[in-house]
Amino acid sequence: MPRTIVIAFCIGFILTVCASISGHRHIVGMLHPQHHTAPQNELELVTYEPLSQQECQSLKDSLGLRYCPHDGDYLAGAAKACGHITNLPTGQDLQRLAQLLYHQQTDDVSIYGKRDDEMMKAMNIWFDESHIYYWAQEEAKDQIGGYVRMFADAGSLQYYAYRDGQGYISRRFGKLRYNLATEAENPATGDNEQGVLLTICYKPFHTNKKSSIR
Repeated sequence: MPRTIVIAFCIGFILTVCASISGHRHIVGMLHPQHHTAPQNELELVTYEPLSQQECQSLKDSLGLRYCPHDGDYLAGAAKACGHITNLPTGQDLQRLAQLLYHQQTDDVSIYGKRDDEMMKAMNIWFDESHIYYWAQEEAKDQIGGYVRMFADAGSLQYYAYRDGQGYISRRFGKLRYNLATEAENPATGDNEQGVLLTICYKPFHTNKKSSIR
């Protein structure tokens, strides 16, 4: 076989192997983002409570927060439960998670399809709700909001949300804040009035106990 053909064959083989490895790393990176350096970067479902503005200010540096705009700060509470704001997934992490859970390899921010609840259960980040909302770690530049990603039965969308629970999307945290079979619901707005706050973060970083809700 001529030497040029052998060389071309070898180069082609090497490129094929590299592409395969790169694809594998891409999938692994969806579950284990590269910016975390701990041995285990698995996601974990945790409970949290909003922080007062005073408590947020006192923990601001240790939690890596830039802003403490409100009393009843849900994003600050999620950061405390996770041990640090950077232990929450990024918006990009949540989009990659959505790509996995809806089996849609798309660059679109909005992802549609059937949510894979069995995969969520295997990852221990599922609970019995048609609309699940998780906080992203980014604080909005307006200094009063943040971002959540909704994981609904038929699709996943990213939303801006006020950190104090005001506004339409934040009120629908009724499904982020109050996900369990709640005891009360406001018939006028459909918003749940009591329940449990849940989000996800990377273990082993958080300081809150693992949620027993499945």
